[in-house]
Amino acid sequence: MRIVAISDLHVDRSKANAATVAAVAEEVACLQPEVFIVAGDLSPSPQRIGEVLGAWAGLAPLCLFVPGNHDLWLLPKERKAGITSWEKYGQVLPEVCAREGFHYLPGRPMVWRGVGFVGTMGWFDYSLRDRSLDGQIPWEAYERNRYRYIHWNDRRYARWEASDREVTLAMAEELEAGLKQLEPRGVQRMVAVTHHLPFEDLLPSEEKGPLAKQFCWGFLGSALLGKVLLGYPQVGHL
Repeated sequence: MRIVAISDLHVDRSKANAATVAAVAEEVACLQPEVFIVAGDLSPSPQRIGEVLGAWAGLAPLCLFVPGNHDLWLLPKERKAGITSWEKYGQVLPEVCAREGFHYLPGRPMVWRGVGFVGTMGWFDYSLRDRSLDGQIPWEAYERNRYRYIHWNDRRYARWEASDREVTLAMAEELEAGLKQLEPRGVQRMVAVTHHLPFEDLLPSEEKGPLAKQFCWGFLGSALLGKVLLGYPQVGHL
């Protein structure tokens, strides 16, 4: 089965990023995949996400979407209306996907041509942090999402009304629930899609940079996601 997956285009950041929408459509059409997976971080704007997904609809027989953290940031009008990131994750974005011909994977595992697909955005609980720096970077800095001049902006723009640990637990539980739903169906191969990293081995491989840069590793994912995946040997991960 040919699967094409992309993430982190951040189409609102620059004209160059916006231009990638057409470029991706052209490239994916040439590759002719059976499954096209968009694994998050398109835009904080549901309208813009819909426009992008609409431009990509039909590029594969099966098109899947898993949001990223930036897709869950709240626009000023959403914040004013009292919308939370939970609502955006569980209600707003699934509706956008349904309109644009994409299957919203979180909480909606599926089997297609004998392969199971399951997904969650994931989140972070600082378990992937560089532990060699624990003597220099206090735990409270991770909880604040801020160290020296570095701000991890999820604290500023997402609104869960829950701690990072609680959000991460909910995402890990969502992932495991999806895998359990597929098990009784006798699926021998599964593809799990997460936006956040589930394993330390997936962290940037280049030499360690400045201390503040390494601080950001604590916000790239959670070992809890990896623990769930390792419990299902028939799973491959994207």
